[in-house]
Amino acid sequence: MEKIFKLLNVLTHPIFLPFYWFLIELQCKKWYVGTEYFEIYIEYYLIALTGLVLLPLIFIALAHILKLINIIKPDRSERIILLFVMVIVYATFLISVYLHLQDGNSLIKEFFDNLIMLISHAFVVVSTLILMETFRIRASIHMAGWTLLTYFIFINGLKFQKECVLWLLPSIIVITGLVASLRLRRDHTYSELAMGIFAALVPLSVWLIVV
Repeated sequence: MEKIFKLLNVLTHPIFLPFYWFLIELQCKKWYVGTEYFEIYIEYYLIALTGLVLLPLIFIALAHILKLINIIKPDRSERIILLFVMVIVYATFLISVYLHLQDGNSLIKEFFDNLIMLISHAFVVVSTLILMETFRIRASIHMAGWTLLTYFIFINGLKFQKECVLWLLPSIIVITGLVASLRLRRDHTYSELAMGIFAALVPLSVWLIVV
């Protein structure tokens, strides 16, 4: 049973959220499948996933193997390092997309409008988590990630097919609850989960203020 809990903790890590978003879009925007744009969509998304998921995972794995950081139970400084890696990855992705758009590449904007917004929100969330860690306020990174995804699906639900949203939103809420239960088993307190939720809602507050 303990191995199952460890596996679930790994599978629900926020670093995989861009990949899960890819699966959500494939399911909820079925007009991509079977169209002339589908292969282009897959190609761009594979590039995005390589930069957003695979390369950070390789870096973290090597750092763990070389005993530079402990990814199982990182201390405060190691958590900040891991968060900084995510900030750099997200910033690199957003700058790359911006440069492509400057070249007139509208396909990226068309296919990845939601992903660009998700990564922008994630950038703000991770930056907030780093700030909180700096002031010794510990927050659940897992909870922040899944709360962000839940809120993001909620505000973007109108862009998906209605029947998809009917099962998707409740499923994500259940998974978020499962993640909270897993983190409470040994790694976090209720207040740390609450801080994770707070960090995830910071982009919403920024958006309301700016708009």
